[in-house]
Amino acid sequence: MQKRKAKSTSPKHPRSGAPARKSRVHFIKTDRGLFPLSELQKYANEAASQQLPEDDVAWLRENGLVPLPFNVNRLLDLQDNCTFFDSCARQIANDVVAQGYDLVPVEEGKEDKAKRKEIADLFDDPNKEDETLLDIIKKNIIDWGVVGWFGIEVSRAGAAADHRVNGLFHMPAHTIRVHRERQKYCQVRDTRKRWFKRFGADIVVSAETGLEHKSSKHEANELIFYGEYYAKNTYYGRPNILPAVGAVFGLIGVRDYNLEFFENYGIPAALVTLEGEWEEGSAKLISDFIDNEIKGTENAHRTVVLELTEGANITWKPLVVEVKEGHFAVYYKSLRDEVLSSYKMPPYRIGIAEVGSLGGTTASTADRIYVESIVQPLQLMVARIINTKIIQEGLQCDTYKLVFKKIDTRDWKALVERWKVLFGMAVITPGWIAEQLALDTKDMVHADEYFVSNQFAPLAEAGLNPATMTEDDIKDAVDKLVAKAKANIKENNNGQ
Repeated sequence: MQKRKAKSTSPKHPRSGAPARKSRVHFIKTDRGLFPLSELQKYANEAASQQLPEDDVAWLRENGLVPLPFNVNRLLDLQDNCTFFDSCARQIANDVVAQGYDLVPVEEGKEDKAKRKEIADLFDDPNKEDETLLDIIKKNIIDWGVVGWFGIEVSRAGAAADHRVNGLFHMPAHTIRVHRERQKYCQVRDTRKRWFKRFGADIVVSAETGLEHKSSKHEANELIFYGEYYAKNTYYGRPNILPAVGAVFGLIGVRDYNLEFFENYGIPAALVTLEGEWEEGSAKLISDFIDNEIKGTENAHRTVVLELTEGANITWKPLVVEVKEGHFAVYYKSLRDEVLSSYKMPPYRIGIAEVGSLGGTTASTADRIYVESIVQPLQLMVARIINTKIIQEGLQCDTYKLVFKKIDTRDWKALVERWKVLFGMAVITPGWIAEQLALDTKDMVHADEYFVSNQFAPLAEAGLNPATMTEDDIKDAVDKLVAKAKANIKENNNGQ
């Protein structure tokens, strides 16, 4: 068989045509290639157009619609590929609705049972799709966390604008396009389009064409739209994750890097050099054997046997030999913290155990910051939309308002220790403590009495009834209790 010397596989210089460098090195690639750090860094800096195709942009502008400020589908793909991004968006939505809500009178004591039932019936079953108002709000908050805006479709009992609301529906945020006059919206799904008018707008819009008429056979439903403030685009909004998109790409890159290692277990990133006389096609045979025969954990530690002629030589030079699982530990945590920071999310709240510098945690402080800066503002914003638009305008009711129940961020362990001390000093009563725990005190014994330690006896039984005793009497009684306690301690010690 004819033999040839190994030739360089380096690319030719684009101008001179000469080899870019003299070498006899064959670069063996896996299916996905070697994954050096430079490739990982390219995830965060990868240039990618966020523009719509020309035909889509033209159609939007022809119909008066404003193009999206960034590639929304790219964000959705990132959500699908980053645990921390997805967990933050979903956990915020859970925390906003988890405690439920109350329908309370706007004026205390002013009740209207018929109105309250009408509101409750709509909120319990807003669209005949086995979901409640809280389910719709949860989906909207996830959209807010991922995309930066959300929409609620509203239907009425009839075509007339003064008819009351009879249905509420979640509209996926990535399908919404805003009209430049802010009076209409268009839902875009592939080539399908459906128009909606702004909630409360005094116009009649065709759901099929988006054109305004005095009357329409297919009148468009209304849409309540909310977008987080974004200085670059006032029509839509922006999600909190936007400044941390680079961190999300980095996390995905670290994940792919480690997956690459496990797919090629037993084969370090390496350069293979063939020197001397080799049969034609030898480099490809070796490359195919490594890729197809010994790649993967099931083929770990298999042996390669080569028959070499005189003057021929093969060199295997590992490039990376460190333990992969800890390769980016610090970098990975830094990226993770950047994503969590964008949502003010305490790590433990999405299942990450974080230990403080002295072995403790900062969960209480982190919870308070998270609730006060993220959850409560969202609850207030959603409640305002529900109260002003749906209850007041849609149901024509100014008697009730929706109020979300707040997340309790108090440090219960510290509170219990404090109450225990105050209770033993006859400062607070059992009834007061029960009220803090939202417990019923109706059947509690001694609910309004004060107690003192050690035995926690009522004051009257301990001879310390302030109503019938002078200051000297109380002092004498306390001295007697102290003397009795000392005698009990002495007696117990002698008994031991």
